[in-house]
Amino acid sequence: QSGDLIHPRSPHVYLGAVLHFSASPPLLSSSASPSSQDEATYTQAALLPPGTWYSANPQIVRMDALTGVAAAIGEGSTTVHFNSSASNGAAGWSSYTRVTVSLVQHLALSRPPGDSLLTNAPTQWDYRPNVDPPRVLYTFPVAFGDANNQPVLRSSTGEVGEDLHVHFECSVLPASLATVRPVSADGAGRPPACELEMKPPGTGHVGAAEVVVIEVVASLVGASLEGARVEGRASLPFVPGFRIAPATPKILKLSSRKNSTVVEVEGNSAGIEASWTRHDVLNVDLLSLASHSREGLSNWLQSSLYRSNGGGSAGYFRISVAAGAASFTDTVALSIPQTSQSVQLHIVYSASVGTHLSSLFSLQHVVLLLACVAAVGFVTSNQRKSSPETWMSTTSVKGQITFSPTYDSQQIHSYAEAEKRRKNALWGSSR
Repeated sequence: QSGDLIHPRSPHVYLGAVLHFSASPPLLSSSASPSSQDEATYTQAALLPPGTWYSANPQIVRMDALTGVAAAIGEGSTTVHFNSSASNGAAGWSSYTRVTVSLVQHLALSRPPGDSLLTNAPTQWDYRPNVDPPRVLYTFPVAFGDANNQPVLRSSTGEVGEDLHVHFECSVLPASLATVRPVSADGAGRPPACELEMKPPGTGHVGAAEVVVIEVVASLVGASLEGARVEGRASLPFVPGFRIAPATPKILKLSSRKNSTVVEVEGNSAGIEASWTRHDVLNVDLLSLASHSREGLSNWLQSSLYRSNGGGSAGYFRISVAAGAASFTDTVALSIPQTSQSVQLHIVYSASVGTHLSSLFSLQHVVLLLACVAAVGFVTSNQRKSSPETWMSTTSVKGQITFSPTYDSQQIHSYAEAEKRRKNALWGSSR
């Protein structure tokens, strides 16, 4: 039976490669369904089928008869066979598969399609508080060639498929910025590649003005009989990104009582540009963390973001609203133009009447005002007790204003009593 029972199936390998073949027994037909005891025996046989391995051409592929380990020692194509002897009541069977061995003398590593630089922050991602951004991955395709750089290790159709079994290595420099791993070809036509995963912003201590190039290396060890090392390299410039402190709200609510807030960013803070609409009332500033800015530096050193980052690069943005501004909404976009990374934060400013009055008249102001009113009342009361009230009347004579004599309250009271007695006397005489 052909190679359906041997794995890997019809592999294409490079000269000097080592493969480990395995075999699975054919499925039993429904007419020969085993009993429960036979089923256990059959399952064990499927895991460890007894038999022997051999190569049709030991000059191309050398086999270990018991383990199925094969070494590609010559160029060309041959078949690998497995013969299973009858055991435990199961009939014997055999299978084979074809192996193609090529001499690889050239390895080409291509840049990720459509990418002219590398960054460590996702460019198309909507920021959400306390949610980790997706990983940033780059794929560097790997191709293998002969001495004339003509493609080798391809299937009979000329496409790279799952029958390509090449064990290559990948590395990256500087290793502080990313990790890399080899990815095998699959049945969907994806070629073998080095997959680069970037470390998050704030790691690697890369300054905004520093030019960094990341280099990826793919290599085959023992790609020829002499054990030569075949390598392919690709490099791209790296521009670090940034991320917002995870606890930062998506919507920043400000008021006339609290008209400013500080946003922490980690990574390439110096490369960020800010844009917004309401420049007449809204201001966005990158705060300096220089040594003379003691308050900002002290706050940053005490922040959880600094401690979790181990002192990596970061910064503050202060968002503030001008005093006396009316209520409004706006969106602040923080972005790095080179990488197209952008994070949006929404601003909601409330300048309600109650909030405005409370900002003008604080509790201290109210207490001071009440104390002044009480003091004025006390002084006025004492003046009334110490000095009788004085009444002043005015009359107009020929357009001139003259003042009549003044009378105090006691005089008025005596005059009223005398007038009352006079009227009572007149009333009594008339009766």
